[in-house]
Amino acid sequence: MYAEEGVGIATVARWLNDKGYRTRRDMPFRRDTVVSILSNPIYCGDMYYNRRTNIKNAKPKEVIYAKGIHEPIISEELFYWVKDKYDDKSKVKDRVEDEDRISILSGLLKCPLCGAGMIAHSKRNRSPITGEWVKTSYGYCCPNHQKINGRTCQYVKQLNQEVIDAAVLEYIMRVREMASFTSYMDEQLLKTDDYKKIENEIQSLRKQYYRVENKKDKANRSIDALNVLDDNYDEDFVDLSDQVDVLYDQLDLIEDKIQKAKKHREKLSASRFTLEKIKSTLEQFPEIYEKMSCKDRREMMRLLIERIDVFPERREDGKIIKSVTFRFPMYKLDKHGNPKRMLDQTVGYKMRCDNIGRTVAESKASYTQIKQYVWDMHQVKVNNLYIAQIKRKYGIIERKNYNVTKKGDDFRQPSCPQYKENFIIEALKHFKMIGNEVKA
Repeated sequence: MYAEEGVGIATVARWLNDKGYRTRRDMPFRRDTVVSILSNPIYCGDMYYNRRTNIKNAKPKEVIYAKGIHEPIISEELFYWVKDKYDDKSKVKDRVEDEDRISILSGLLKCPLCGAGMIAHSKRNRSPITGEWVKTSYGYCCPNHQKINGRTCQYVKQLNQEVIDAAVLEYIMRVREMASFTSYMDEQLLKTDDYKKIENEIQSLRKQYYRVENKKDKANRSIDALNVLDDNYDEDFVDLSDQVDVLYDQLDLIEDKIQKAKKHREKLSASRFTLEKIKSTLEQFPEIYEKMSCKDRREMMRLLIERIDVFPERREDGKIIKSVTFRFPMYKLDKHGNPKRMLDQTVGYKMRCDNIGRTVAESKASYTQIKQYVWDMHQVKVNNLYIAQIKRKYGIIERKNYNVTKKGDDFRQPSCPQYKENFIIEALKHFKMIGNEVKA
C-alpha cells in the first residue's frame, strides 16, 4: 500500500485503524509502529544483528548480516524500494517560515487526561476577506488524540504556545521568591546542622587517630629498647608486636571512618554549592533567557524542568498551568575549584500553581471575555473595535490585523465613547492586562 503513489505513513496507519487492525499488544497502529514495520528487513528474508541496543552509551558493534531460513513474505526489490521511498521522504526539509522557531516546551507539557508529552502543532490560516494565507498559529496538542495514532486520548484542546510559554517563563521567575521554595531547598541542600556535625566528627576522628598513632609509636620504641640478652625478650617482643598489630588495625579503621566522613562532607558541600548555583541561575535567568536562541531556550527548559501539568479546562480565573516540576542539576567543585555538574544527580521541587496568583499571560482575556465582563457588570454592549482602540491607547500590543477594510484611507472609524472606555478599562484591570493605577 505504501508503495502506491501519494500514500504516506499517516495514510497507512489510518487505514489499518479504520479496518480494525491492532498491534500484538492490542493497541492502535501509530506512525512509529508503521515505520518500524516498513524498515524491518526480516519481512524480505534478511536478518541483521547489532543494528541497535538498549544499553546507554554502549560502544557500536559491527552489524552482522545473514540470510534467514524463514520464508519471506515480500520480495527484496519491493522492500528496498519502499525503504528508499521512506528515506527520501523523511529527509529534513527547509522551513518555509520561522526558520529559527522551536517549540520550547514540547514533551515537557503533559496531557491532563493520558499523561503523554504534548507535541507542537501548527496551523496556517486564510484571511476570510482576501482568501490569502496570512498567518500561522502554533499550539501544543496531545499526540494520542491524532488520528494517525488511533485517537486513544479524548483531549481535543490545542493550547496556545505563546500563552503557555509566557506563563511558564513567569512561573520560573516567581519560584525563587516563594517562601515554600526557599525553605524546601534549604531543608534539602543546606543542612547546616549536618555539616557542623560531620565537621565535628572529622575533628574527633583525627584526634583519636593521633592518640592511637602515639601509642603505636610508643610501642615501637619499646620494641627497639628491648634487651636481646634478656631472658624474657621473646615473650616481651611478641606481646609488644601484638599491641602494634592491634594499633595498626585501629588506625586503619579510623582512617576508613575519616574517608567516609570526608565523602559525606563533600556531598554536603556539593549540596551547599548547588543551592548557591540554583539561586544564581534563577536570579540571572531573565537576562540569560532573553539572549538565548530558541534552541538554547529549549535545552535550558529541559535542564531545569521535568514536567508541566495543565488543567483539563481553563479555570474561571483564567489559570491554565496546574504545576511545574523542577529538576535542578547538582554541582560540585573539582580539584581546580571550578563547578562541575554531577551526572544523574538532581534535586526536584514541585511548584503548585493552583493556589498562587495567575500570570500576566494567563490573565490576557479574549475579546469575548472582555465583552462578557462589561455586560455582566454594567449591562452595556461593547464591540471589538472599541476594545482594540482602548488596548492600543494603553500600549497593549495587538496582533497584526489581516482582515483590513478595503474602503481606503478616507474611511472614518467611530471612536469609543468615554463611558464605554471606562467600562473597558475596568475589564482590562480585572484581567490584569493593565495596572490598577491607570485612569481613563
